[in-house]
Amino acid sequence: MARTLPSIRRASHARPTLVAAAAVSAGLLLAACGGGDDEAEVVESSSTTEADATTTTASGSINALPSGVEVDTTVWFRAFEIGLSDPTLNDEDPDAPVLEIEVQLDNLAESSQGLSAGDVQLWLGDEQTVRADFDGQSIPSLGSGTGTLSFDLDRVDGDLDLTEAEIRFGTEAQNQAIVPLDGEDVVTLEPVEFEVGESTSVGTFSYEFTDGLIQYNDVKRGRPLDEGAALLTLTYDADLAAGDYAASRSVLVAEWRLTLPDGSQVAYEDNTGDTSIPTGTNVTGHTVTYEIVRPVGGDYVLAIVSADEEGDNQTGDLPFTVPDQESSDADEMSTTTTTES
Repeated sequence: MARTLPSIRRASHARPTLVAAAAVSAGLLLAACGGGDDEAEVVESSSTTEADATTTTASGSINALPSGVEVDTTVWFRAFEIGLSDPTLNDEDPDAPVLEIEVQLDNLAESSQGLSAGDVQLWLGDEQTVRADFDGQSIPSLGSGTGTLSFDLDRVDGDLDLTEAEIRFGTEAQNQAIVPLDGEDVVTLEPVEFEVGESTSVGTFSYEFTDGLIQYNDVKRGRPLDEGAALLTLTYDADLAAGDYAASRSVLVAEWRLTLPDGSQVAYEDNTGDTSIPTGTNVTGHTVTYEIVRPVGGDYVLAIVSADEEGDNQTGDLPFTVPDQESSDADEMSTTTTTES
């Protein structure tokens, strides 16, 4: 399963421990050589609970991936749709193993974007973190690219079970995409579309709101949102009635206010489309965006301001509902579950 939203506190999952317990037996071989010095040789052996379980070298570093490591998923972070796959352990230097994961990047923004390695960490429990290295390049507007995320494991405790580790995109102060290495409970931050299907008339304008979009990153600006925040984008058509009152009028989105399910009001964050409309014409596919908070599901009211024939502003309310995207868990903040494709 995959979750589109991050949790405030991740639930404790009972996962089987695959860590190998290395048994060390020492035998002293004495020989009288040269000056007759005694020399001790330590013979080490390692055992595993199953054939592909994590094993460790004499220095304690990890030298094999456990069989439970499964990374084949897609997450969304900043302006990117990020596909992760093919985890491998590069052990060319046995004392400095490197976890490597292949990455496919799709830039969803209309500007060049780069994935910063500083945004990505491997979390090993609550104490240890390993910052990523990334060899990918900047991706042009709406373009794609590939690269490899690498995590140096030379300082990682050898008795750690990698199936309990997870890759996190972003800081704890931001919405985080989270990829556990066991492949379960992925927090994807995937955008969610829904149908609005509401219309109203205010002043000389008629509006039809067709679709809605929930996002957990600010794709346009290429930045993550604060933890617990989301962007709600509404798509609408506007029709300005014919008349001799003006040659054209503006859609006054700067005056609109959105009332959230908790009763608070917010002004718009962004809009698209030419807001000036000639009299007797219509525009389609305009958008207006608001920053909201999770859980995002619930009843909203958009207060729309438009001028009447005399030029005086009038206000009309457009109620609509955002479907529940989240389900509560006793150990976690509300999260959304979706099935990975």
